[in-house]
Amino acid sequence: MLFTTLLDSMGFGLIGPVLPRLVEQITGNPPSAIGQTYGLLNAAYAMAAFLCATGLGHLSDRFGRRPVILLAIGGGLVNYVLSALAGDLGLLFLARIAGGVCGASAAPAIAYIADITTPARRPLVFGWMGAAFGLGFILGPTLGGLLGDIDPRLPFWTAAGLSAVNFLYGWLFVPESLPPERRTSFDLKRANPLAPLWSRCYAPFVRSLLVGVFLYAIGQAAMQTTWVLFVQQRFGWTEGDIGLSLAAFGVIWITGQAWAAPAMIRRLGESAALIVGQMATVVLYLAFGLTEHGWQLYAVMPVVSVAAMTGPAARSLLARQEGRVGQGEVQGAVTGVTNLAAIFGPMLGAWIFQYFTGETAPVQIPGAAFFLGGLFAVLSLLCAVRALASGGASSAASETVHPMPLSSRDDLFQQGEP
Repeated sequence: MLFTTLLDSMGFGLIGPVLPRLVEQITGNPPSAIGQTYGLLNAAYAMAAFLCATGLGHLSDRFGRRPVILLAIGGGLVNYVLSALAGDLGLLFLARIAGGVCGASAAPAIAYIADITTPARRPLVFGWMGAAFGLGFILGPTLGGLLGDIDPRLPFWTAAGLSAVNFLYGWLFVPESLPPERRTSFDLKRANPLAPLWSRCYAPFVRSLLVGVFLYAIGQAAMQTTWVLFVQQRFGWTEGDIGLSLAAFGVIWITGQAWAAPAMIRRLGESAALIVGQMATVVLYLAFGLTEHGWQLYAVMPVVSVAAMTGPAARSLLARQEGRVGQGEVQGAVTGVTNLAAIFGPMLGAWIFQYFTGETAPVQIPGAAFFLGGLFAVLSLLCAVRALASGGASSAASETVHPMPLSSRDDLFQQGEP
């Protein structure tokens, strides 16, 4: 599953550096005239992912994780091929929407991990999963930029090839993790992507934590969107400088997800790790926004490894919840609200940056989007405190992990502690 996650994120990362160039090629317009179109393409992807995340997770509770994951990977292959062949914006928009639908496959993939791990082991494996995503987003854009210098459509074909490898690997080697007796019936109302914010099926702990995840993701998306704009405005960095900073950020993030975060979660416990991670995020965003020299940005980056445990801790706490919902639905809710934040966060961050750096700005604040992210992190922290105060985390501690049949080919999925 980690290998599948790596290939999937590499495929997505490959097209990041070249999608604007493909839009230029299709429309015949210069870079200054494609901004709105490029933004709408990203919004279409995020909207499709948001609408489908909860549904795919719920479908995996009904039909099993494996068929849903394979279907999503196959759809991603179609998305990349359509994008590579696109000769007009209509087909490109259709491909991006298809990509968003398939991009919601994270929900059943995370539910798969929850199926085959014990509660004590989940923070570690969720950290590995985050590291696999991070590694893919480092390798993908690097390779995509090199291939894009040859032809802006070549990265799309390469991403299609990775998706084909991903599909074959999953078809041949990945077993089903959810036995028939543990599957739930499908309820269309519970597949509503907005349902996680008010569903009566969730305990107050889950609802509060989901709202916190949503707020946290808005701040994160606003920061990520304006990173390039900020360092260009503040430090006058070149593309090479920007690429180096993103690589450094990615390496620290991966280290945090794969090593530092699991170790701190084991030492502190999931609840305390969640609070500490969110507090570190607040400090990180404020420090980024206050930097006046490039070296200061690098000096602050180690805090990323502490902030990185927020996601695994939240996922692990939610994975402990037993009751009237399945793992796929809960993890689909997390992915759904994260994708919803990916629609609004970039637009809000870009608007705040432009408002406080333009000629008519009441005061010049290049780091305004980072301060906004810090505000959302504070609100997320308050939601986490409220959730933990409800006692939901402690009441779920007795979750039982159902054994999964093993074969000689499936022996890497061992149950219990190693």
